[in-house]
Amino acid sequence: MKITLDLSDLTRKLPEIVKQSVAELQDVRNKVALDIFNDLVLTTPVDTGKARNGWQIDDAGGVVEITNNVEYIAKLNDGHSAQAPAGFIEAAVDRHTK
Repeated sequence: MKITLDLSDLTRKLPEIVKQSVAELQDVRNKVALDIFNDLVLTTPVDTGKARNGWQIDDAGGVVEITNNVEYIAKLNDGHSAQAPAGFIEAAVDRHTK
């Protein structure tokens, strides 16, 4: 018994399949990053609004970076506000990546 498989059509289509898969993965990455960003903005404690407004999102060469350069953001994340529990940053990431 002999079985012959002609995979030439698949081989020809493979570059487009890979391209489409990469694009879909980038879309998912961007959605997750944007969801985390929005969650962080909404859950950051507010007194003056400086910390909440300090969140920035940037696509730096294929890597999405979410930053907050407000000098006391780490203290807020450590629980120095009754408005948000300690670890609210990590909790936001966990909510969207698990």
